[in-house]
Order: sequence, then C-alpha cells, then structure tokens
Amino acid sequence: MDGKDYCGLSIYWNYPKRCVDISMPGFTSKTREQLKHKSPSKAQHVPHKWNKPAYGQKAQLAPIDTSPLLSKEEMKYVQKCVGALLYYARAVEPCILPAINEISGQQAAPTEQTMEACTMLLDYVATYPDAIIHYHASDMVLHVDSDVAYLVLLNTCSHYAGHFFLGDTPPPPPAKPATKPNGPILTKCKTIRGVMASAVETETGGVFGNAQDAIVVCIALLALGHKQPATPIKTDNLICNSFVHSNIRQRRSKTWDMRWNWLRHKDT
Repeated sequence: MDGKDYCGLSIYWNYPKRCVDISMPGFTSKTREQLKHKSPSKAQHVPHKWNKPAYGQKAQLAPIDTSPLLSKEEMKYVQKCVGALLYYARAVEPCILPAINEISGQQAAPTEQTMEACTMLLDYVATYPDAIIHYHASDMVLHVDSDVAYLVLLNTCSHYAGHFFLGDTPPPPPAKPATKPNGPILTKCKTIRGVMASAVETETGGVFGNAQDAIVVCIALLALGHKQPATPIKTDNLICNSFVHSNIRQRRSKTWDMRWNWLRHKDT
C-alpha cells in the first residue's frame, strides 16, 4: 500500500521534499551471476570505449571491425547480455544505452570486438551496481535535450540521443528556457539508418527524431491533464537551430529538403 515496489523497481518517496528516487537494487548482481561474469580486477568508470578525436587530421576514417566472428554459443551470450541490461537501462540507468545500442547493432554477427564491448559494459555495471534516478516536483512540462554522434558506428553510421524530462513552464520567446534538470522520463538512443553527409545534417536528423517522439509524450501528458506549451528542444548546433527557425537558406542540400523540413512546419 506504500507504493514502494513496481515491476522490479524500488520506489522511495520523500513527500516533505517533493521528490522520489527509483532504483533496482540487486538486479545487476543477479544478471552478472547468470552471465557468469567475474568482478573486474580494476574499476571500470565508462560503459564503452571513447575514441580520442584527432584534431587537424585531414582524413577522418570510420571504424572498421576486422576481428574474427564469435561462435554460436558466444553469440547467444552477447544477445543475453543485451537483453538483460536493456530493461535496467530503460528503467534506471540510461547512461549505458549508447553501449547497448552499439552492441545490439552487431549482435546478429558479433565479433571478438563485440565481446570485448560486452565485457567492458559488465565491468562498468559491476563498478556501479545500483543506479538511482532522482525526480523532483515540477510543472510537468516536457523538455527535450538532443545530441548526436557523427560516423562513430560501423558501416559509417551515426546515432542520436534524446533526454526527455519534465520541468517548469518555459518563458515566452525570445527568452531562452532555463529549467532545473530532472530525471529522464524517456531516454532515446537510436542509430540513424541513412549515412549522413555532414555533422550538421546528423544534428538535424537527431532533432527530427526526438521531435517526433516528443509528440507522443505530449499527447500522453495532455491525456493526464497536464497542459503543454510549445516543447523546448535543446541542440548544441547553431546551423541546425538556424535551419529549424528558417534563419538560413541552403542551396545544395536536397536531403534536407526531403527529410528535415518537417521541423519547420512544427516550429510553433
């Protein structure tokens, strides 16, 4: 009757401070036990590898995996790892979603490099076993932070991420919305299927995907009785922002004409 347990989630209410913490204690330990993963000898502080950028380099090469393919048993291990940690990531630990997204894109034909990525991910959850998401009371207005990673996946693919959270009502334009960060109600991490021609096109594609998902969330919030103003979407790319608000004119970008003009029609 206290509402402390729901679908494997442990919910800790703090009514005087108007906040709540959600966690899944013990889940990662059971998962690692099922996967027979040993505790790492050294703490792992990141869930996936980081490729150091080579500033000033003329040729930026996409990653290529030339390591041998895994056996069928090892392939099943990779798939179990992704399936077990995906619910945990969706529920309380969105920081591991980029790693899961990258591994899941290779699980049909995994290699030794894929297995190394799984081991690194499991080492990370062993180092930080019990993630907690903290939510505080707000005006229940949807805010979205959008970002992308350009040509970082195999087959010259890019992916985008979206941080959807509920905050306070933004001020009317042209003032920029400044709201207190909150725990995510939804975190998106998806691979962009088409090969993007530039970083700015990737940024625009990420805003496009997150804007479409925001519509579904806004409809749900409206059905719950929470009025929604125009949803603020944050991007760190100036050209993408200028394109959405029709402040620039492009001459040789037919792909933008076909794909991203939807954003201009929704800019209200």
